[in-house]
Amino acid sequence: MTDEVSVIGEIGRFYIFLILALAAFGKTKSAEQFRENLVFSFYVPEWGSRWLAYTIIVIEWLLALGIIVGGQITYFAMAGSGMLFLVFTIIIAIALSQNRMINCNCFGSESKMLSKYDLLRNLVVLTVIILFLILKPLSNFHFLTFALSIPFALILFQISMNLDVVSLLIKRQGGMVMSDDR
Repeated sequence: MTDEVSVIGEIGRFYIFLILALAAFGKTKSAEQFRENLVFSFYVPEWGSRWLAYTIIVIEWLLALGIIVGGQITYFAMAGSGMLFLVFTIIIAIALSQNRMINCNCFGSESKMLSKYDLLRNLVVLTVIILFLILKPLSNFHFLTFALSIPFALILFQISMNLDVVSLLIKRQGGMVMSDDR
C-alpha cells in the first residue's frame, strides 16, 4: 500500500467521522425536532418516532466512535456507515423523485428542506466509504499521515456540507451548476 493511498484513505476516514459526529451531535441537541421531522416529513408513525429518532442518533454516535478507534473496528464501522448512508440516500432520492418537500435537521437544529445537493453529498459520502473499504488504507498508517489528513478532511467536509453555496459560486463565475429544480 502506497503512502498516497494511506493519506487518501485517512482523509476519507476523518471525513466520514466528521459527517457522522456532526450529524449525531446535531440530532442529539435537537432530538425532539428530529423526531417531529420523522413524523411529518417521512411519515413515521407517532408511536415509533421517538424510538427511531434515538436509534438513529445512537447508531451514528457508535459508527463515528468506531471509525475513529482504528483497526478492524474502523472497517466494520465504515461498512455500517455505508449501509446507513445508502438507506438515507434511497429515502432522499425517492422523496425528490416524488417532488415531496422534506424538512430535515439532519446535521443540527437548523431545519432545512432537502434538495439535490443533499443527494449529491450522500453520493459523495458513499463513494468515499466504498473507496476506503476497497483501498484498506490503515495497514500503512503513520502519525504524519494522520496529521496531514485532518485539514483535507475538514476542507472536503466544508465543501460537501455547503454544496448549494459552492454551486452558487460556480454559477457566478460562469461555470456549470446543478439545477435545484425539483
